Amino acid sequence: MDIEQKGDGALDIHANAPIIAYLQASEVSIGFTPKERDQIVHKTKRFKWEGNSLFVGVDRWTSVNGI
Repeated sequence: MDIEQKGDGALDIHANAPIIAYLQASEVSIGFTPKERDQIVHKTKRFKWEGNSLFVGVDRWTSVNGI
C-alpha cells in the first residue's frame, strides 16, 4: 500500500517546506502569522522527523520510505 492509499497526508507534508523545517528544527520560521504558525504545528502532530527520516503515526511510528 503506498502513501496515497493510506491517506496519511505524508506526500502533502513532504512537499510543504515550512512543515518539514518545523519537524526538523521544532520551531516555526519568522515571517508567519499566528494563524499560519498554528496551522503548521497542527499539521505536524501525526509526524516526526528523526535523523534523515520522516515518520507517521500516533502510537506506533512508521517510516515514510522513498521520500
